[in-house]
Amino acid sequence: RTSSAPGIRIAGELKGGGNEMVRLSELDVKAVIPIDSLLIGKDGKFSFELKPEGSSFYLLSLPSKQKLILVIDSGDNIRIEGDAKNLINTARIEGSPASALLLDFEQFTSRNEAKADSFAQIFMNSRSDPGFAGIRQHLDSAYAEIVSQQKLYMEKFIDQHTASLASLLLLNRKFGPNFIF
Repeated sequence: RTSSAPGIRIAGELKGGGNEMVRLSELDVKAVIPIDSLLIGKDGKFSFELKPEGSSFYLLSLPSKQKLILVIDSGDNIRIEGDAKNLINTARIEGSPASALLLDFEQFTSRNEAKADSFAQIFMNSRSDPGFAGIRQHLDSAYAEIVSQQKLYMEKFIDQHTASLASLLLLNRKFGPNFIF
């Protein structure tokens, strides 16, 4: 979808992403709508230009299943840098405050998911341990604390950024198999 509104530019450098395809899609309420794709340069550099109708959510994705959700508004000049193999944890976004806020949330969530995954691994490896009941109780308590921290972070985020489109995405987010709200 295009309009006469000011254009936007999304450019950046993804280390280790040279010669990979990067895709830009619009996130609609019911669908992911492909907008454009291009081959990242050997130097890891890429650039998209488009004219959106207004504020909207976009998905920047790589073949390695790495992806970023962007909140884009007319006139934005967005710069993204990071490692193509570990995008969420290494990315930096400039030129779109809402996208940067959303990235902060995604990075916080990624750290908590890594902790939860390590608890799941300990759980699986401890099932035959004679003290498994105590281990399980400790793991359940530690997981509950992570979920509590995640919920607190999300509540604070929404309270502090009520006017940001980024807050809308948090309302329907899951942590593990469960919705937080």
